Amino acid sequence: MNPTHKKRQGLGTILALLSGIMWAISGIFGQMFFTIYHGNAFWITTSRLLIAGTFLLTISAIRNRSTFFAIWRSKQALKALFFYAILGIVLVQLTFYLTIQYANASTATVLQFTGPLFILAYAVFWLREKVSLWVILFSLTTILGVFLVVTNGNINTLQIKPIALIMGITSAFAVATYTISPKQIIMQFGAINVTGWGMLIGGIFMNFFYPVWKIDFKITPQSITLALAVGIVGTAMAFLFSMAAIKHVSPLIATLAGATEPILSTLLSIWLFGLALLPWEIVGIVVIILSVLLISILEMRK
Repeated sequence: MNPTHKKRQGLGTILALLSGIMWAISGIFGQMFFTIYHGNAFWITTSRLLIAGTFLLTISAIRNRSTFFAIWRSKQALKALFFYAILGIVLVQLTFYLTIQYANASTATVLQFTGPLFILAYAVFWLREKVSLWVILFSLTTILGVFLVVTNGNINTLQIKPIALIMGITSAFAVATYTISPKQIIMQFGAINVTGWGMLIGGIFMNFFYPVWKIDFKITPQSITLALAVGIVGTAMAFLFSMAAIKHVSPLIATLAGATEPILSTLLSIWLFGLALLPWEIVGIVVIILSVLLISILEMRK
């Protein structure tokens, strides 16, 4: 690996790690919003996308006003943008917060962290890339880890509601979608501009299902602060760092490097919410994190 490529890999990995940290904090803020103020996943998804989209597009306009609407002049780019916005951004946001609402932030992040398996499947079955036996093995151990988390080692007993499991796996699929689909348009139009438009489109789309003005929680300075923090820190900045990361590393490495997300989310859930993890759940979390990190190391050595 030449020095320039090594630096790009390092920068991409750091950006992905920062994205994971912000995403974990976003999950914790979301759980606080649900637990303390009895908000719901649909409203927080609509509001955070509108807040984040507006925030990023403001930065984009200040940085380069002349290319602000450039993506709207290309039909091909617009197709990719709307696909990214609806089946990437909206789907990952909504299913992630539905998983938190039906389970908790730790479970949501652990299940979502299986997203690299979908990216790997895309590389193998769509791009026809060769995969080593070690990668296949670690992919299977990741699935084993998910099994331990959701059943605590007992196949007859789910530790979480089936709807939470379905939403969590769907969010993992959406991670693959939003990581893979926008790479070309990001290289052409920039991460801030593409991510900003994607989130604004997603927020407008969500308004048809759950308008942002339909408020069913107690409005206080604290609840508004939480909503803004979820929108700016846990959405705009998290996605921005994630999209910037894939300019320097592969989507698989960028996603796997976010291993800080399930670790930090679990630790914060234990500290803030008194989350009690059963023995096999702990084993499952460790298995998932170690498996995806080992896959990441193997991919980096290619």
